[in-house]
Amino acid sequence: MSQPEKDDKASGAGPAVQPVGTSEPNPPVRGIPQWRIMLAHVMDFFTTFFGFGFLLAALTGGINEGGFKLEGIPAFLCFGLIAAYFWIGTYYAGGTIWQRILRTRR
Repeated sequence: MSQPEKDDKASGAGPAVQPVGTSEPNPPVRGIPQWRIMLAHVMDFFTTFFGFGFLLAALTGGINEGGFKLEGIPAFLCFGLIAAYFWIGTYYAGGTIWQRILRTRR
């Protein structure tokens, strides 16, 4: 006489994964909408451009009645600060200001 086989599911010793083709399909994973990612980048650029631009213009005397004007070294320094902002925000700070506001951090 042979012993009857035990049901693996009843004993809890069976595999945790169901065989292929017997389970329900997984729901599609929805990512962050592309428009929010692009909006965060554009808003970050404008925020940093005007923020760093006014800061550098105030330090170098480039503020005029219409806003600010940067030429030469201050202009290159402004774009360098903008690039550093994106680099530090992306790789070290966990996201830039607008990525955090719009919840687009990856």
